Amino acid sequence: MRYLVQWTAGPVLARDRVARVDTAILSHPNLDHYSAVPDLAERSTLGGVVVSPYFAEAEQSEGAISRLLERIKLLRVPLTIISRGDCVRGANDATVEVLWPPATGCGACADANEASIVLRIGWAGRRILLCGDIGPRRSRN
Repeated sequence: MRYLVQWTAGPVLARDRVARVDTAILSHPNLDHYSAVPDLAERSTLGGVVVSPYFAEAEQSEGAISRLLERIKLLRVPLTIISRGDCVRGANDATVEVLWPPATGCGACADANEASIVLRIGWAGRRILLCGDIGPRRSRN
């Protein structure tokens, strides 16, 4: 998957003269959301990788996730697991709150998309919601 960094993230980072990525937040365990991380870690200084408990649990059944986490460990990139109620550190003046998924009992997480990390970022009186690949809320009948 080296081409992902070479042809997508790499040129953007080079254009903006970014030599270090502080944190890569992997929203959920679908390959298109994490496949470039090992190459990114090898090409630049990656300060850390953040995942949800659901992502970490998926390691048991997904070979690609196991390989990713092993590669991160070999490259000595710190791995942090976050869940609802946590705040992401190192955001300077911004606040980064984790709204989803919960640490345990993710009964609504029928698939990986439903377990996407949801973040609320606040800065300078404004807020933005980052939602990964979550879908519409379904009624519970």
